[in-house]
Amino acid sequence: MSFFYVCMLLLNFAFGQEFEDIQIEEPPAGETPSALEAESRTTKLATLIRCTICQGLSIEESTSTFAVKTRQRIHQLVQSGYTDEQIIAYFVDKYGEKALLKPLNKHWFVWFAPVGFVVLGLGIVYIRAKPKAKTASPSQSFTQPVKNDDTYRQQVLAELED
Repeated sequence: MSFFYVCMLLLNFAFGQEFEDIQIEEPPAGETPSALEAESRTTKLATLIRCTICQGLSIEESTSTFAVKTRQRIHQLVQSGYTDEQIIAYFVDKYGEKALLKPLNKHWFVWFAPVGFVVLGLGIVYIRAKPKAKTASPSQSFTQPVKNDDTYRQQVLAELED
């Protein structure tokens, strides 16, 4: 269990703040649903929210006291006419984005940055490995005749005869 969840749980117990005491600041944006629709929406929302007690489980799957109270709170909010977005925002505001099993879409950089770095790295490797324009090597420059070679040759031959 992460340190964040333990702190939030301890603060919740220390101050005795129940879910019922905390109200959503904005009024319900939807209409009061039927009992069947409320149960369906409660189940759907409970699968999206992480249980802070059970690692990796949604509050729908968990049997902890926290999960039971959270499901009851979701059901109350759904019956009051709050939309799914308002309820999710309520839990994100209360516990942070870690309360969701799936991250919000606003973190697209985290998902696409590794791909961008791989493409950038491949581009650098391609540019560095690309064959360069052919230049004359030093061994080729000695085999080509030099224009003033005759005077030099005569000078060398004259020194050898001495």
